[in-house]
Amino acid sequence: MKAFLSAAALILTLGCANSVMAETNDTGFYVGGDIGRTQLKFGSLLDDSAASVGVYGGYNINEWFALESHAFVTGDYDLGYKGSQIVLFNQSATINKSELSAVAVAITPKVTWKINDIFSAYAKAGVSYMQVSSEFYFSGSDLYGSTVMEHDGWGYVFGTGVNATITPHLVIRLNYEFMSGDLESDDYLAKASDLEEIDTDFSQFSLGLHYQF
Repeated sequence: MKAFLSAAALILTLGCANSVMAETNDTGFYVGGDIGRTQLKFGSLLDDSAASVGVYGGYNINEWFALESHAFVTGDYDLGYKGSQIVLFNQSATINKSELSAVAVAITPKVTWKINDIFSAYAKAGVSYMQVSSEFYFSGSDLYGSTVMEHDGWGYVFGTGVNATITPHLVIRLNYEFMSGDLESDDYLAKASDLEEIDTDFSQFSLGLHYQF
């Protein structure tokens, strides 16, 4: 929450500081990048947050309607299974490290409300593709290595945010997105652990900067 408030204050400060020079084009392509914090709820296996980085872009058909795509990748989450015993290929082994990472892509129509020449607010909703990769490093008397369990699938996404125009072509934005879907896997480990389908939620706050062509 502190990071969210700091980002909001930054947008307000930059917007006010550049109010004289900032009016930008309301139509055409835009592309940019963002950094954020993503909360991931992955069934009963994980409910934690990690840093994320992403890219986004779209096309403003007019001043209030656009089509946008947003893709991001998260850092590693610790699954907390270090020291646990598992049985693989009828042999016992100890998990030395267990971590998870995720990628997601969203495609959304976006509706924007222009507040003034500097600030605007938007809302969007659409579809998302999500992939979660869990990797386990293990060792035993006659067994060592790693195994990966991958889940993926489609879901829905909705989001909202605020833009602040800082130059005629540069726009900073604070963005929130929520994604949800049932992710599936046919990996050996998923089948052996009865984890072939997992309810998955992403909740992300991000701070982005894009160029409006």
